[in-house]
Amino acid sequence: MTDSDKLMHLLYLCTPFAELEYDYLLLLFCNKPNVLIPSGLKIPKNFLGTLKQCVENDDESLVDELGLPFPIEVTSQIVDCFANVYDVEKPAVTGYENVDRVGELLWAFSKSRQVLTNYQDEAYFISIEKKYKDEILKLLSDISDKIVDEHFTEISNICKAVFEGDEFLDVELNAFYNNLNSLCLN
Repeated sequence: MTDSDKLMHLLYLCTPFAELEYDYLLLLFCNKPNVLIPSGLKIPKNFLGTLKQCVENDDESLVDELGLPFPIEVTSQIVDCFANVYDVEKPAVTGYENVDRVGELLWAFSKSRQVLTNYQDEAYFISIEKKYKDEILKLLSDISDKIVDEHFTEISNICKAVFEGDEFLDVELNAFYNNLNSLCLN
């Protein structure tokens, strides 16, 4: 069983939460007693409901509707609601800080291109496109000498492709995050 299989099994075990009145479920993970790792998952209620239908009805056509849970930063504000005291492990400095922000901005850039298609939206789209592109280019400049050249080139090429019209929506963002996580863990 792979890690992704284990995660999907864990998420399936969470599907009863889809029947509650909450909009999403946060999953936090410990790697030591009372010490949380600094990232968790934010799982929308509809994800859990769709996952339950997919598994219980053996309906693979619903898999495309799942999307993926969103990664979140675990903050002290999140853990303050628990009766037990938890510490949040400090993330190691890897040089890959802010690369996740590049992914978020690429998603916003692409989503804006997808949504702002009316003639009336043109001026706004041009201004927001410039804002996102400028911020992405600044982040790339900031990380260029902090990460491995091969990884920087790969990220730069993704940005260039999105600037030139490639789509970068939920599936691409999650793949970007998964790739980023594997780079940081190795």
